[in-house]
Amino acid sequence: MANIPLGQFGNVMPQAQPGRILDTGTGQVAQAAGHLAQVGQQVSVKKLNEQQKIQDEKEEYFFNTQAAKYGAEYTDIVTTTKQKLVTGEFDENSAKAYLRQQADTLNETYRQTLPEIKHEKFNYYSEKMYLESEVNVKPLAYETERRAINADFEQVAEATLK
Repeated sequence: MANIPLGQFGNVMPQAQPGRILDTGTGQVAQAAGHLAQVGQQVSVKKLNEQQKIQDEKEEYFFNTQAAKYGAEYTDIVTTTKQKLVTGEFDENSAKAYLRQQADTLNETYRQTLPEIKHEKFNYYSEKMYLESEVNVKPLAYETERRAINADFEQVAEATLK
């Protein structure tokens, strides 16, 4: 019979011999698919950003055209108001009230055609135009009143001299 050695041999585990590894390329395929997905995502994000930029440019262009139309119409209102001031149909307060009412009406009309994100900018623009036009009302009303007083004075002076 054979002798079986007894004793402490240090927990030795059998080791497998290195063998041939079959490389099917699955890791490379997975890596390439991941890279392709990344590129596809980047392209779609870039395309989305370009579409958003085009949309923003369209909205800005539309805003500018509407603002120009508003400016032209409001300038006509200011001209009419000035004419009524000069003829005495309006005094300073009624001219300012008329300008405010017309500006608000026109603002509301044009604001409805604009996208929601442009409303605040348009309100600022229309208020700026109103304030700039209102500044011109007081001097014009004063000048008209001064001319009326001078004309009255000249008539009184002529009547007195006769």
